[in-house]
Amino acid sequence: MTLASKILVVLKMVLLALLISVDKQNSYFIYLNNPETVLSKGILHQKTFIKDSHVRYFFHYKNGTDKNIKFNIQSKKPVKSLKKSISTDPMPEFAGANAVKNFLSAKESNSQLNLVSSLEPDATISGILEGDFSKGDTITYFFENKSVVTNSYDIYQNNYNYEFNLNISLNQKTNYKLGSGIANTVKGQYGSTVNLNITPNQTGILKMSFNPRGGHGLLVFSNRGRIFITKLLPAFKKYDAIMLSVEKGKKETFTFIPIGGLNYPINLEFSLQSYFLDADIA
Repeated sequence: MTLASKILVVLKMVLLALLISVDKQNSYFIYLNNPETVLSKGILHQKTFIKDSHVRYFFHYKNGTDKNIKFNIQSKKPVKSLKKSISTDPMPEFAGANAVKNFLSAKESNSQLNLVSSLEPDATISGILEGDFSKGDTITYFFENKSVVTNSYDIYQNNYNYEFNLNISLNQKTNYKLGSGIANTVKGQYGSTVNLNITPNQTGILKMSFNPRGGHGLLVFSNRGRIFITKLLPAFKKYDAIMLSVEKGKKETFTFIPIGGLNYPINLEFSLQSYFLDADIA
């Protein structure tokens, strides 16, 4: 057995132990991105639920073959309170961004899964799927062939909803590194929900800027019931994302889901300025 094979065996044993631990919970997160580039047809993930479970899936795959291929997600039973979003694009960043954007506005339904997406060579499919799975149900993710199992593995995560509270005063700045610093999560926190609650200590103008640190970056986020998406912009520069009129003591919530196709972290900067300064508050 080669060293690489031995490492893969050990990794799968660790992940299996984690799976057994997390699988006993009623709610958890499953991350599907290994391998990120799929070179052959077959099953990427298959799971039979041993109890009623609320699960969020994040998946992000590139078609590494030289042919158009069909990506499938199937369940045997209806999934309750189902929210889903799937996007394909030649550019991984846009597949990820559109998947998150659509998931933030997705409506719940009760339906059996039989999803099929056509994926061209070198294109990427990215998505989020969340719902209540019944005991005994089986879900299968596969590229075209359901009779072959590919060499892949899953990552299980206990939590996927995080909330952070930040206060800000006039003429001050506060920062948060999106995709970094949350323990017991996949690197980058891809597919997890991060709510930033910003409470201004004075009434004024709140500005959020961002600075990609791991390569070209963009933001997808919601605030006040609206969903925003920025342009894809170069790393190591600061860009303004949104400016809001805010009231003293009134919380502003910004909701993010780190997207597939980007390298994190992205530094977020919040600043608060008085109404009575010049119009240019940059």
